[in-house]
Amino acid sequence: MVRSREFSRRCIDGRAERLGELSPGPSRPSARRSCAAGLDPISSRLLDDLILQLRDSLGATLVVVSHELASIFAIGNNSVFLDADSRTMIASGNPRDLLAHSTNPTVRRFLTRGGQGEESAGSHG
Repeated sequence: MVRSREFSRRCIDGRAERLGELSPGPSRPSARRSCAAGLDPISSRLLDDLILQLRDSLGATLVVVSHELASIFAIGNNSVFLDADSRTMIASGNPRDLLAHSTNPTVRRFLTRGGQGEESAGSHG
């Protein structure tokens, strides 16, 4: 098992700063570049677990920008969908609720990987 600190150090390789150096606080928001790009599924899951652990231990709100459905469903409890054509927000809410209830065709296509229903979205639990 890879420890959180060791995993976050391995995540650096030129793409991100250590996740363990997040500085929470309302007056000091912290932004980090993605280190999830190119990770294998197991490492990606470890990163999701680390994000949840940081969120819970710091009591902080973390903003994650992702197109990775597995991570969106694993760590997201609120999401915003932006439309490139209209340059507006077209949906917001819990990703699982949007998957189950959204009638917006663009949101449905994204959350189902182009399919019609939940069965196309794969396993995310």
